[in-house]
Amino acid sequence: MNKLMTKTRTIKVLTWNLNTGHGPRGNVRDRIGRDVLIENLDRIALVIKTVNPDFACLQEVDFRWAGTHNINQRRYLREATGMPQAASTMHHRRIISNFVAKLIGNYIPSIFERYFGTAILSKFPIIQRTGYTFGQDFSRYETINEVLKLLNESKGYTKIEVEVDGRRISVMDVHLVSDIMYHVFKYLTKRDIYGITFVKEWQVQRVLRYIAAERNPLILAGDLNSIPPESERTDFAGDTNGDHDNYTRDKTMRLIRESGLIRTFPILFGEGNAADISRCNTYPTLGPNRVLDYIFVTPHFEILDCEVLTGHGILAEPGIAMPSDHLPVLATVRLI
Repeated sequence: MNKLMTKTRTIKVLTWNLNTGHGPRGNVRDRIGRDVLIENLDRIALVIKTVNPDFACLQEVDFRWAGTHNINQRRYLREATGMPQAASTMHHRRIISNFVAKLIGNYIPSIFERYFGTAILSKFPIIQRTGYTFGQDFSRYETINEVLKLLNESKGYTKIEVEVDGRRISVMDVHLVSDIMYHVFKYLTKRDIYGITFVKEWQVQRVLRYIAAERNPLILAGDLNSIPPESERTDFAGDTNGDHDNYTRDKTMRLIRESGLIRTFPILFGEGNAADISRCNTYPTLGPNRVLDYIFVTPHFEILDCEVLTGHGILAEPGIAMPSDHLPVLATVRLI
């Protein structure tokens, strides 16, 4: 992607789904050896330190779980990178005792015992922080909301407000689509529904309503689990390299474009073709074949550069292996 030179103050934003330190092939639900986990977290920290962003928006961050040795990954990475500020939201947490959970049957530790979510590391002092978990107001019926909480709805966003050169801006770290809800609807409908149900559309509309009400210039970054409509492939059923997702009826990017509230790098926002878009693929790390990770801005910003940090760049340096199943994305923007 072309880089534009400017002498004006710029802001660097990184987004990265960390796969809770499980590496490029590890399943987020599996236990992982402590040495391997620490090695992956240290590699993630090294990449962040090297590219030196003002904000690092991270998804799939563990805060406490025996399977990842009860390491608070937000705290670990903040200390390892030297970034002074951090904010996070636990979208997935234990809300019932282990004893009760085991009585339910089909007890899965990574669901019933885990605390994880999104986190933002910031160079700027955080003035205000908020978080939201999809499902907490999915229905006007409280009983339904409580059932969703029982299922540990696992996606949402973290938002911070900071001051840059005397102006307040907001940074929003988003992760869309819940694996829990996916499996519930798959069981009920007897078919794969990833990316085509009302659940995801509801999440996107919820985020867009929040952006419409936002008064500050806003940067939105995260894993949308969505692809540009112009991508070469939309159906990855049977794909052996990554999740078997079907985006054929996914409306996420169309809804964002039609809203006119935020935009991203032009080739991902309707101005690129399949070949252009493929250069921006972020998932899976080993043989990326789709774009899932994005950085958006409101019209208050100019996007100067956007780059996927691939194995041909910083991640190819000696001693750095792929520490996640997603590639990080780094954007440079300027507040107009």
